Amino acid sequence: MSEKKSFVKFLIVGFPLGLMILGGVSLFLYEERRVDQTEETPMTRRATEKGMISHFNKLNEFMSPRSFKNDAEVTHLLRTTAFIEGSLSPMNTGMVVRSEKALTKIGRIWKKYEIVFDGVRKKAPERISVNYVNASDAEIALAVSLGEALPNVKLERNLVLEFSPLGQSNAFTEWLEEAKVSAKDNVLMVGGYDWELLVEKVEAFINEREAE
Repeated sequence: MSEKKSFVKFLIVGFPLGLMILGGVSLFLYEERRVDQTEETPMTRRATEKGMISHFNKLNEFMSPRSFKNDAEVTHLLRTTAFIEGSLSPMNTGMVVRSEKALTKIGRIWKKYEIVFDGVRKKAPERISVNYVNASDAEIALAVSLGEALPNVKLERNLVLEFSPLGQSNAFTEWLEEAKVSAKDNVLMVGGYDWELLVEKVEAFINEREAE
């Protein structure tokens, strides 16, 4: 009789526990498989003037100015992070956007987003960082366009594109200055930038880093 009771107790306690463990393992394997499949099916979107200007206009109209100073600018900042993550998401690029906590500010957790583009050589990765709090609309539009254009490119070494609420941006400054000078006194240039020149810069950047 006691053996039957022990068996019943084992079923009551062990069976649900076993189901939970099995469910957890299955979820882990499914997620791992999903991530692997996503990384194996990158989708390149070539940088274009139209696409870059579209990004710039969205940022300029709905996500500016950005800061931690007041509710309106914090809302713009939240929209900006959603825009970055969504634009470079697996659905749009086939790449995985990795995220981790970078900063706690005004009662919210602000994340750092990373996309790793694999290279063929085992060298130290090239890292491009953009501070999405302080960066201009043009800089974020440019960085997102680069992120859309890099999938499927056979790179010489790993390249990491990072968007963070901390640190300083370390790319695109010279490009943007050149594009402003090139667009000077031309009222047809959206936002005062020569977008055709910026597209050429992105293409040249990628060509220089492609593996032979």
